[in-house]
Amino acid sequence: MLAKVDTGKVIEVKRFNILENDTVYFVTQKCYALISQSFFSIVEKLTNNEALPETNEHWTRKPYTRKELDALCEITEEHSKEEMELRIKATTYDKPWAFINFNERKFYLKD
Repeated sequence: MLAKVDTGKVIEVKRFNILENDTVYFVTQKCYALISQSFFSIVEKLTNNEALPETNEHWTRKPYTRKELDALCEITEEHSKEEMELRIKATTYDKPWAFINFNERKFYLKD
């Protein structure tokens, strides 16, 4: 493990399809199930003193920052209806995180 996030060697990759109607919540649940599988597989290798696997995968971008997520959550009047819907879908977990700024105040969307 390296000190900087998402810079070390990639030891395992699991991919899955994301359907058009999948929500952020549903995608995270798929991720959690695969993370759990990977965790137990890796712990078993460590317990048996086996070498960790290495993939040919490399990090292709730096992790998103909180500032970038906040920018994605913001909906402005310049956004098309389609862009607004995409932003709402991309940032809704258990509740919408999307917001509108008005007179220096944030107004969050509600279900």
